[in-house]
This record gives sequence, structure tokens and C-alpha cells, in this order.
Amino acid sequence: MEGKDWELMLDVAKMRFSNYPPVSIGKILKKHKELNNITAISRLLKTAYEEKVFEIIFNDVPKTEPKRIDWLEKELEGCFPLNKAIVVDISEVKEESEEKEDDRVHEMLGIALALSLQNYFRPGDIIGVGSGRGVYNFAQKMRELKIPKIHNTQVVSLAGSMSVRPHAGLFQVLDADGAALHLATALGCLPPKRLILPAAFSNRSMLETCLREGTGERLYQKNWENHPNEYCPSVAIVGVGSLALEGKHRFICHDKEDREVGPDNFRKSLEQLKEFINDVQKIIGDKGYCPVGDICNRLFFVPPPPIINNLIESNIEKYNKLSNEIKRIIKTLNELIVSVTTKQLDMIDTVVAIAGGKFKLHAISESISRKRKYPIKSNNIGMPLINILCTDNITAGNLLGFVRSKIA
Repeated sequence: MEGKDWELMLDVAKMRFSNYPPVSIGKILKKHKELNNITAISRLLKTAYEEKVFEIIFNDVPKTEPKRIDWLEKELEGCFPLNKAIVVDISEVKEESEEKEDDRVHEMLGIALALSLQNYFRPGDIIGVGSGRGVYNFAQKMRELKIPKIHNTQVVSLAGSMSVRPHAGLFQVLDADGAALHLATALGCLPPKRLILPAAFSNRSMLETCLREGTGERLYQKNWENHPNEYCPSVAIVGVGSLALEGKHRFICHDKEDREVGPDNFRKSLEQLKEFINDVQKIIGDKGYCPVGDICNRLFFVPPPPIINNLIESNIEKYNKLSNEIKRIIKTLNELIVSVTTKQLDMIDTVVAIAGGKFKLHAISESISRKRKYPIKSNNIGMPLINILCTDNITAGNLLGFVRSKIA
């Protein structure tokens, strides 16, 4: 089969099954003139399925309401400055691979958060949306709930478009623009304010121009400061992550031949950062600790918890040198990233974080412990960054373990 035929069938399959926005469907139809009627599309889908361009996977696990653990929620709310904690029991999650288990956990977190927040939003809200599996599943579940239309509400994207692996064998648009589209549909409000920008630029000047004059004006810092009621969200739904050391990273885009595309200087700095992270993990002998976390792709340094500090003492000089290099590269990369800034996050009244899994534990701990420095309201200075946390019971237990180790 020729590559052009495969590309055509892949485009049609994505158009049919991936909840593409109308503008993307229009581009596909314009690109392929032979798709001029429903019959032609149906025949091509049939051929694409027979040629294994896509597969149909039946999910035998119903999307029932995830079980929550009340006592862990109360413990988290007592130990951390959270307005609300949502803890999902994942003890019975069993999948054929660790990757699919992690996907299933994020699906459960998204469902639990949607059920908890289905009556939370109010007319006049500006809702900022981040990227990732948890946020995407939250937005999807909100669509399924068919909640009453909320008037005069806006949904805005808080991060540039990402390249993501096909989670659990399924093609999904997991970036902030995609999640914003689902949530806007769920709430029955106007089409979302999407960035339609890449995750990163090759230089700060290009990024500033797009933020100041292009589709990125929703994230332009001065707009938030000068017109907060128009630009600054009242609520943000974000994921918390850590930098992946293995495989493809979501900041880096890939073309149809699976080749990396995007800013060379950004990719080189990212690879250098991953090397330093690997060196830190060798010092402490724990690959579960990653010194770099992110919220909406905005990178931040994650100091080691007390239990790991003891492992660093014998190599403290080397560790300090690596930490300084990591912080330097984080600053360099953040200058090129299309995402809500740390200062802008502080300005949002309510930040809802959805995150879980063993590789994000330290990033989550640092996020929920962080205090605001730049809020719009002066009485919010020193208040916690994260107001609502949705996580799993294993992560919740480990977070409480960190608190106990500090006391000890």
C-alpha cells in the first residue's frame, strides 16, 4: 500500500473517532478532494479497518463511579492547606501493563473529579484548562454528564499543543486545546479560547510576538495584569507532572515518519536536563524521585523529601552542583514554553490539580505545599497554590508519609 493511501485512511479514521474540532475536519476534507460524500468516507473507513490502520477496542470495564476513601481525604485536608481533597481507591486496578494501569488510574481520577465538580461552575466563570490525561478524562466525563448549560461562561486553554503517545493504544488529543473543546461543549458555552500554538518556541522574541499579537494573547502577562476580569481565569483545572526520562517527551513533536521536529535548542536543553536528572537519581539510588515537575508544562524544581536527604549527604557537593545546573536549564526552558506562568497561576482564585501515580509523587508534594506570591487579591498572599487536589489512595498515603517523616 502506498504511503499516500495510508495517510488518507489515517486522516479519515482520526476525523471519525478522535473528536476533531470542525476546523481540523475542514482541513482534512479540503486536503483530500476524493472525500466528497458520506459513501466514499464509509468505504474508506471499512478499508482502513481491514488494513489495520486503526483498531476497535471494547472496554469491558464500565465507567462506574470510582470509589472514594473519606478518611484519606480528611487526613490530606488536615495535613495540607487544601480546601478539598478527592481520593480515589485504585487498589483493584489490574491491567496487562504498567502503562495501561497508569492510564486507567488517570481515567478514574478524571471521572471522580467531574462527578465532584459537576455543579461547581457558575455563570461568569472563566475556566482555564491545562493538559494531560487526568484533565482530558475530566473534560470527557463532563460531556457525558449532560449538565445544564451555564450562561456567560468561558473556557480557555492554558498551554500550547503537545505531541503525546497513543495512550493505551488509543489516539487521543490530550493537549489543553482538546480538553478545552470538550469542557466548553459540556458546559454549553461559547467555543473555547484555544491557543493553537506549539508547546515551545526556538526563541523568546517569537514567543513574545505570538503572545502579544497572535492567538496567544490569552496568556500575555500584561493582559492579565491590566484586565484581570477579562483575561484571568477564576478557576483552573490543571495536571501535575514530572519530566519523563524514557521515550518521547510531550514537549517534542513528531512527524508522520516519527522524526522529531521543533526547536533544536529546546530539544538539546531538554536532553541535557534529562542527563542531569539521571545523574541525581544515580546519587540517591531512586528512580522514583524526579527533581523536575511541571504544572501546565511550566517547569519547577522539586527538592528532595527528608527521607532522601539522608542519601545525599555523602555526595552533597556533587548533588548541589547538579541541582544548580538543573535550575539553570529549567529557567532557560521556561523562557521558551507556551504556558501559563507561575505568576499567572498565583493570580487564579481557585486552582484544581488532578494527578496521581508513583512518578509524580514528589512533584505533587511540592505543588500542594507551595504558597502564592503574586495573587490579584492582597489577602491571598501566602495562601496555597493548589486549592483542590484529586489523586489516588496510594499517592495520598505517600504524601502523608512525607509529612510524618518531616515531623520525625
